[in-house]
Amino acid sequence: MTTICATRDAADAMALSDRIAIVAGGRLLQVGDPESLYRWPVSRVVAEALGPANFLPVRVVEVRDLGVVVETRRGDRVPVPGIGAFREGSRGLLVLRPETLSITEAAMARGPGIPGQVALRVFEGARYVYEIDIGAGDAVRVERPAAEASIFRLGDRVRVEISSDMVVLLPDDLTVPVPAG
Repeated sequence: MTTICATRDAADAMALSDRIAIVAGGRLLQVGDPESLYRWPVSRVVAEALGPANFLPVRVVEVRDLGVVVETRRGDRVPVPGIGAFREGSRGLLVLRPETLSITEAAMARGPGIPGQVALRVFEGARYVYEIDIGAGDAVRVERPAAEASIFRLGDRVRVEISSDMVVLLPDDLTVPVPAG
């Protein structure tokens, strides 16, 4: 049985749907299964419609075979998959979901990431919510399970580690074509 449900509640939409269509300003922006839309939004509007995310302005500084290297406003460089027409000098927006990020002590960091300082820590029962100041006026929200062994304090120097399969790089102009399907 086909049912159409119009809602602004992302949790309801993802829990109840096999397919979701994101519409804004009378335009169909993206259609797909809930997981695909959540993990690979085609625009900031789509990402915001489906839950909390960090949006980090970046500039492409290197193009590689399997992606690009981007630079934050502070100058930190991070390799990310760059599917699309990204060229050296292109401006973009990294979409980082808080629950897909991890933080480690700055001295212990090994993978791609961005250094920063713990500016906020909130205990919410099952999880800790951190806000990491990464400089240049940018902050990154990170959500970690409360059962994790490492608990960071305000002022701790940390590194936000980014998994390359969980980051999306959007073009800065965000006028992307609507995919068929």
